[in-house]
Amino acid sequence: MVWQLDDDIPTGYHLGNYRVVDTNHDGEITVDDRVILGKEDPAYRFGILNKFRYKDFTLSFFINSVQDGKKGYLGSNSQTVTRSNGNNLRWNRASELAADYWSPTNPDATYSRSIQAAAISPTLYMDRSFVRLQDISLGYNLPKNWLNAIGIENINVYVSGKNLLTFTKWKGWDPEANQGYYGRPVLKSWSFGFNVTL
Repeated sequence: MVWQLDDDIPTGYHLGNYRVVDTNHDGEITVDDRVILGKEDPAYRFGILNKFRYKDFTLSFFINSVQDGKKGYLGSNSQTVTRSNGNNLRWNRASELAADYWSPTNPDATYSRSIQAAAISPTLYMDRSFVRLQDISLGYNLPKNWLNAIGIENINVYVSGKNLLTFTKWKGWDPEANQGYYGRPVLKSWSFGFNVTL
């Protein structure tokens, strides 16, 4: 994915740049080597919604998923390439420095890092497929004999969560919204409460 120390690097490219493939095998890397990698639209999506009851307990959940087909549902997940300008680093963001950037000691990194710009700088695309536990709720109805004495028909105590788990190969924040490294995460939340029926 990235040009390494022992590679025969073509003219116009430098150590740490992303590799660009000569797809038409003419010995040059030009705009004629562009290919369609995929699309931003998914092949299909599905959801699973269910509710279980056992005695006074209730468990409900919703699983949401979007999946690609063959060469489908890709999104841009590029990083700003940090380059050296003299002794200064431009675009020196704390979050960027924590990213999985290439270096001679980190050759299998996800993202490019080079002191020189490439002749053609490609965009890094990744699969946005995911499966997410979007909603889950556990409720409990207090025993009737506790409530009859105070004139209440039912009290349901519950705890619920949103977006607690996401299974994906996407390296950014939210694959569904195409939020990359500098995007916004999917917010996770917990709620506690009770419903009273008089």
